[in-house]
Amino acid sequence: MHGTSADNLNTKVTALLNELELQRRNTGDFGFSLRRTTMLDRSPDGGVYRRVVHFAEPGAGTKDLALGLVPGDRLVEINGKNVESKSRDEIVEMIRQSGDTVRLKVQPILELSELSRCWLRNTEGLRRDDRHVSKFYDFFTLKC
Repeated sequence: MHGTSADNLNTKVTALLNELELQRRNTGDFGFSLRRTTMLDRSPDGGVYRRVVHFAEPGAGTKDLALGLVPGDRLVEINGKNVESKSRDEIVEMIRQSGDTVRLKVQPILELSELSRCWLRNTEGLRRDDRHVSKFYDFFTLKC
């Protein structure tokens, strides 16, 4: 395998954009969380640089595909405004000001989305036994 995993993730982004409209829940949130990471990218001249990427993902403990988000969905827009160069604080403020609904535009990273869907299908209703098995190991040994 060549390059870093960040290189690989960056080159596997699909052009498909998903648009979602989420309703504010009784708890005051929209049922998703933000995750920030730094990815490596290439400039047109071939140089490598780091860029910050935000992901909109189902909230902790959420396995509801009806929300329309899966881990690995890169956040592109909130309410029609591009957020790719915004800070986390700016993004959070845009979400807070959304009222009862928020419109998100996300771009799945194909491999992360497929692994997440596989995990959701295979863990639905699963009961763990008392053995101490790494969640990382469990994740990658599932049959899709």
